[in-house]
Amino acid sequence: MGRIMTLATGVRRYLVAGVLLRVAVTCTYIGQGLLLARVLGQMLTGQGIGEQIWPLAGVGAVALLRFGLTWIAEIVGQLTAAATKQELRTRAFAKLAELGPGHMSGERTGELKGALVEGIESLEAYYARYVPSLVAVAVTPLIVLAVLVGHDPWSAAIVAAFVVAALILPKLWSRMLKRRGDELMTAYLGMGATVLDTLQGLVTLKAFGAAGRRREELATVSDRLITGWNRVMAVALIAQMIYTLAIVGGVAVTVAVASVRAAGGSLDVGALFVVLVLSGEALRAVGVLATSFHASYDAASAADVLHKLFAQRPPAPERPGVVPAEGLTASVGFEDVSFAYTEGETVLSGLTLRLSPGETVAVVGPSGAGKSTLVALLQRFVDPGAGRVTLGGHDLRDLPLDQIRSMIGLVSQDTHLFGGTIRDNIALARPDASDEQIAAAARVADIHDFVTGLPDGYATEVGERGLLLSGGQRQRVAIARAVLLDAPILVLDEATASVDAATEASIQAALGQLTRNRTTLVIAHRLSTVRDADRIVVLDAGVVRETGTHDELLARSGRYADLLSAQGAS
Repeated sequence: MGRIMTLATGVRRYLVAGVLLRVAVTCTYIGQGLLLARVLGQMLTGQGIGEQIWPLAGVGAVALLRFGLTWIAEIVGQLTAAATKQELRTRAFAKLAELGPGHMSGERTGELKGALVEGIESLEAYYARYVPSLVAVAVTPLIVLAVLVGHDPWSAAIVAAFVVAALILPKLWSRMLKRRGDELMTAYLGMGATVLDTLQGLVTLKAFGAAGRRREELATVSDRLITGWNRVMAVALIAQMIYTLAIVGGVAVTVAVASVRAAGGSLDVGALFVVLVLSGEALRAVGVLATSFHASYDAASAADVLHKLFAQRPPAPERPGVVPAEGLTASVGFEDVSFAYTEGETVLSGLTLRLSPGETVAVVGPSGAGKSTLVALLQRFVDPGAGRVTLGGHDLRDLPLDQIRSMIGLVSQDTHLFGGTIRDNIALARPDASDEQIAAAARVADIHDFVTGLPDGYATEVGERGLLLSGGQRQRVAIARAVLLDAPILVLDEATASVDAATEASIQAALGQLTRNRTTLVIAHRLSTVRDADRIVVLDAGVVRETGTHDELLARSGRYADLLSAQGAS
């Protein structure tokens, strides 16, 4: 419980309010029970109903009070649930943003979705229902037993025994339940990831005749999930059975013993009615706890997943106290940089590369040469293992991340458009941009005429991941986005690799306008796009092999010339 409660930093005030309200509701039950016991006892001694008006009025007043408190408690419960989701999802998304793309590339989207949606909803139920119920179980029996001791200590002892049994015996299965709950959470996240993979790759599965095999895989994963549920419920039902026996059996035994003693004259009738009413109230709180018991093991598994996420160390943490640099120029430097994603697997080794303001430098090389790692280092998604990356002569680690990102515009091969309108996607970095500024950026990207020809213009929805647009249209939207950002440094990471030759020529013209007067780093596999670069750097196995212009490198008949020949170019 302590481990789960450490995640409740933003909802503790709601938790306190919910607990106090639940205890107050319990007190109304006890007060109502005492008043009813008094009424019944006095009526058996010969007093008429007319003499019970004030006690009965008290019963009605307490019932109304309980209604009001229950209504407020329900509202507080909903607020607790909403605050839990907001607090934990905000923390989780902030952590994912801090960890960056390097972490996301190693995770399955469905598993993250399961942790951030279903996992947090389990914690929501824990904080909103289980914790208040647990505290009420701890407080209510104490109050009831204190009252019962004053009327009949023997009945108080019997009730106490059943309450203790109800709280202790289910815990004997808690370790097994936790283990099976963890297995279930793993199966659940795996199921979500597999389903999402299937939906996203449905066209590919159909095209390669693999839909049937994937259906069998889904059935296997689904069977594993069902088996997990059955294993969890097999243990959980034992706990539920104990709760039920404690509630029903506790009331039955207590009332039976008290009735026998009252019939034998060792317990007066008034005390009997108090026992009859309050023994049920003491164990009623246990019943409330039983209804939300499942939230405890679901939350424990979800908390483990979130704790693992929050414990991750970001690959490029921002140093505390860094301040923006004044007059930062658009020069870039990689100074004796070495980097490895995993120990022993070097991606870059002693790389030195400088880009002067306004210069266009293209980095080419075979797949796995380390080209995209340069982009990750420049955007400070990761930090070098040795050496340093500089911006305007400043080590990136000495600059705020916001300043770094505001200095760099990116157009990548895998352009991501978000669900929304064309305008929303162009204005991603500058949501306050005017319509005129957005249209001007679209003109530079050569997409304005296409957009204005659509029925809804810039208000046209692009669909999930921009799938309602063609690949070339998505790239032009990405170029317009970079134009609107107006960053002094531009990174083109395989910006035309996924389009055909005709579309590439059009996009290259738009990129030509975008790179004018900007420091530009071009990452390219298709060498036809880098001929006009001021410098071309050939990277292979993380080491710079050649540097020069297109003509200079071609004349050397070295690695660059071999790459050109392999692509059938000259």
